[in-house]
Amino acid sequence: MKPHFGKLIIHVGDMKTGTTSVQAALAAGNIPDVGLKVIYPGDALNHNDLSPALAAPPGRGKKETAALRNLIEEQEDADICIISAEALSRAMPARVARRIETNLAEFADEIRVLHCVRPHFGFILSRYVEAVKNGVHIGDLESWVDRLVEAKRHLTHDRVSRWHNAFGDAYAVRPFIRSELTRGDAIADFYTQVFGELPEDWVIPPSTNETLPQMAVQMLLKFQQQIDVPDAIRSPLGRQFAMRFNEMFGGRFRDKVEASAEIAQRIHDACADDAAALDRDYFGGRPLFAGHLDRDLDLALKGRPATIEEISPDDVIRLLGQLITDITKGVNGPRVGERLHDLRSQELVEAAKFQD
Repeated sequence: MKPHFGKLIIHVGDMKTGTTSVQAALAAGNIPDVGLKVIYPGDALNHNDLSPALAAPPGRGKKETAALRNLIEEQEDADICIISAEALSRAMPARVARRIETNLAEFADEIRVLHCVRPHFGFILSRYVEAVKNGVHIGDLESWVDRLVEAKRHLTHDRVSRWHNAFGDAYAVRPFIRSELTRGDAIADFYTQVFGELPEDWVIPPSTNETLPQMAVQMLLKFQQQIDVPDAIRSPLGRQFAMRFNEMFGGRFRDKVEASAEIAQRIHDACADDAAALDRDYFGGRPLFAGHLDRDLDLALKGRPATIEEISPDDVIRLLGQLITDITKGVNGPRVGERLHDLRSQELVEAAKFQD
C-alpha cells in the first residue's frame, strides 16, 4: 500500500544558503516537535543523486525516477515528507513541475516548493569558493565573475520568476539575509516555513559546511591546480580538504574572500537591475537585495587592511597527512604500497636512461 502524506515539501536550495546545515539537521532527526510526523526519506545527507528524477529532460532520468519512487513507497504515512536537493536550483522549474505531477503528486494532498536565494555579492563569492573547492574553476575571482556574468548565471529574478510561474502559490522564496531569517538562522527559518512556527524551547542545531576563509581558498586553488585526477575524484577530494581545514583550523583564519574595488563595481553594475526587480516583485518593494548590493559595493570601495595569517609548514603537513589518512582508510594497503613502489621504480629507471 502506497504511503500518504499531508504535505510533500521540495526544498530546492539555492546552493550556499545553509542547505547543508538544513539537510544535516533533517538527516540527524533534529526536527522540532510540533506534534506532526515528519519523514526525511533515505539515509543520505540529501537527495541530489536523485534530482534527475525531477530535472532530467524527457527520456532521461529513468533510473533516478524509479529510485525516488521506491524510496517514497518504502515510507510510512506521515504529515510531512521532505525532499531536499539543492541540485534542483538550476533545473527548469516547468519540467520539475511536470515530473512532480507525474511521479509524486499521488502521494500527497499538498505539494510545496521552498526556495532561498542569496544577495548577489554573497552568491557570487560563495559560488567562487565552491567552484574552487570542487575543482570546476581553478582561476582567480575576476575570471570567475566574468564567467558568470557572460553566462548570465549571476541573475536571480528570472530564475525565481520561472519557479513562481511553474508552482504559483505552492512556491515560497526566502531571502538569505540574517535579519530576515527566523532567529537569524537558516535552519530555524526553514522549519518555520515547514511548520508555521517553532517551539520556544527548540534549540537551533549547529551549522555545518561553513564558508572557507581566504587562506583555505588560496591553498585549495593551488592544490586543485597541481593535482591531475579525474573529476569524480577531484570534487570529493576538494570537499574533504575543505572539511578537514575547518576542523583543524576553524576560527583561526577569519578573513573571507572579498572582491577588489574593480571587481565589486563590475558585480554591482551587472546585478543592480536584477536586485531591484527581486525587491519589487518578491519582497514587497523593500530594498533588501538592492540595499545589500549597495552596501557590499561601499565596503569594497572603502577597502579593508590585509590581515591574512600565514599557515605554517607543520600545519600544511598535518592537513595533508589527515587527507591521505582519509583517502586510504579501508583500501587495500598492500596494493597501494605496491602501486607506489612500481611508480617509483619506473621513474628511477626512466631517469637512469641515456639521454640523446
